[in-house]
Amino acid sequence: MPVARTALAALGLLAAFGTTAPLSAQSARLDSLKIVSSAGSDSTYAAGDTIKIRAYWSLAVNVYTDNQGIPLRITIGSVNRDAVHGIISGFGSDAPSSAVTPDGGVSWFEMWYLVQTSDMDADGISTHSFLNGSVETSASGDFANLSLGSNAITNAAAHKVDGAQGYPKVTGVTISSSAGSDSTYAADDTIAVTVAFDSAVAVTGTPQLALGIGSQTRQASYASGTGSASLVFRYVVVAADS
Repeated sequence: MPVARTALAALGLLAAFGTTAPLSAQSARLDSLKIVSSAGSDSTYAAGDTIKIRAYWSLAVNVYTDNQGIPLRITIGSVNRDAVHGIISGFGSDAPSSAVTPDGGVSWFEMWYLVQTSDMDADGISTHSFLNGSVETSASGDFANLSLGSNAITNAAAHKVDGAQGYPKVTGVTISSSAGSDSTYAADDTIAVTVAFDSAVAVTGTPQLALGIGSQTRQASYASGTGSASLVFRYVVVAADS
C-alpha cells in the first residue's frame, strides 16, 4: 500500500521517512500546467464554482497522497489557496480526474479548488508550487521533478474570481435621521442609518451595523427593510456618547 511522502518542491526533491532521493534522467517532469475549467462568459468564477488545474507529465507517474491530497498552491487576489488532488470534502461523489496509462500510472492529474465567498481576483489566478504528497515516475520509481518552472501560471485573465458574484452589493450608506437644528444628537435620540443594495435582500436574525461615535464603536440594530433594496439600522444615543 503506498505511503504518504512530503514534497520538497522548491528543491526538486522528495523526503521519504527523513531521507531524500535525487532526481535522475528517468524522472518525470512537469510538461505543462493548464486551467481546464471554464469561468463562463464573463471569465469569472463565483462562490461554489470549481477551479480545475491539470498537470501533464513527460512520463507516466504514480501519485501518492496524504490525508489532504496533493495541494497545488495558487494565489487568488492576495490570498494563497490550495487546489488539491485527492479526497476532497465539498465535491460530493465527484473527485479530481486523472488519465490512467496501461502500466497503471497516470499521464496527467487534476487539482481542484472550490471558490469561497471571500475570494476575489480581478487580474486572474496564479500558481506557485506543489506542497505535500509525492509523485513518482512509474517505470523507474524515481521521484518526479515537481518544479513548476516556466509552467507556472501568472494572472490568468480568463480565470478571474468574484466570490460575491450573484450576492447583493452595497451601493450606499446614509444617515437617514435628523440631528435637529444644532446638528447634534442628545441622549435618548435615535440615529437611523439606511444601507442601500443593488437588489432586494432578505434579513434573517437581527444583524447589526457598527457605528463610530467619538472613540467608541456602537452597534446599530436592524430595524426594517427586509425584502427591499434598503435596510434601516437604528441606535439610541446614551449619555456617555460624545
